[in-house]
Amino acid sequence: MSGEESGPRKRPRTSNNLRQNRGIIISTSPRIEVFESFASPEECEHLKQLAQAQEEFSLNALQYAGLVDYRSANIDVELRKSDPVMASIELRTTAISGLAAHNAGDDVMIARTNPWDHESSAKRIRRELQAPLMETSVHPDSEKQPESYNGGVRAVDSDEELDSEGFALRPREAVEVQQQRALMNLHHDHNNNTNRSCTLMLYLSDLPADGCGETFFPAASAPVEDSLLSSLSLMQSSGRYIVQHSDPGEELPRDEVAVMRESEERYTVVKFCSPQSYGTESPDCGERSGTDTAVPEGVLQCPEECPGMLLVPKQGRAVLFYHAIRDGGEEAATSGHAWHAPCVVRNGSKWLLTFFKEGVDKKST
Repeated sequence: MSGEESGPRKRPRTSNNLRQNRGIIISTSPRIEVFESFASPEECEHLKQLAQAQEEFSLNALQYAGLVDYRSANIDVELRKSDPVMASIELRTTAISGLAAHNAGDDVMIARTNPWDHESSAKRIRRELQAPLMETSVHPDSEKQPESYNGGVRAVDSDEELDSEGFALRPREAVEVQQQRALMNLHHDHNNNTNRSCTLMLYLSDLPADGCGETFFPAASAPVEDSLLSSLSLMQSSGRYIVQHSDPGEELPRDEVAVMRESEERYTVVKFCSPQSYGTESPDCGERSGTDTAVPEGVLQCPEECPGMLLVPKQGRAVLFYHAIRDGGEEAATSGHAWHAPCVVRNGSKWLLTFFKEGVDKKST
């Protein structure tokens, strides 16, 4: 009939690759597995649209103002069940992790990270939030701005508004020094829930060669005597699971400043000094969950120079990593190796779907 659809709406094409449960273990400390073509391009585009339709996607825009234009949306249980693509992705996540969906404990989030543009980002956020923008300079040498200024965007109560990773949604002043930072923060996924067992990250977009935006594990494959690993283990023993860069005029604990500095230095070594060993054996791969034996393209490491592993975003690629040291199948302790950092995006748009999976719970449904 005229004006009516002639048939059922087409669903995005799914990926068949993971039906074979094939992954590559690229690290054993922490255990990190890479699954190529975990989701199809059509599914990735659908998930981007799903996130943008959520109201909080625009509201969660202030977390890293001045560093990147970041926003995220939590995907609730009802939407995870009703949206066919989300439901399919969750089933695949269950298959490769061995952990059933835990409606009460699992968190699912989709985030987009764009470069911060000092000329337009604050105005764009102002327009989306419909908040007034004060027409004053942010130059460090200018007169002190009122406390409500916050870099020209609306302030958020960081004690009440958190995203799924436990990050406070607070603005960051737009100053030149932030543009030199490679890492947005450094954190362990136990920071918002110590019952989390593993995390699955699904990259929904590619980035250009100069885009950066990688995921960095600064203590991957580090020996037990490694200084950074020791510092991170001490932090988590005192209940600290996230380290931020300091804001202008803000003083962080000395150990946190040292950790961020050393992590930034390792990022530089791994990114620019690692051999371009795509397709070669990984020194840390003692076992495989599939039959492939080569490190996937876009996995950088430089074990001869320093520990650390850098993963380049690739649309459809899933990365599964575990947060705890396992002993006989039981989780024994939080692993200091599992600390990781989202890297600053310099060009393009980085889209990421993240499943935070709770530990084995026989009552989970």
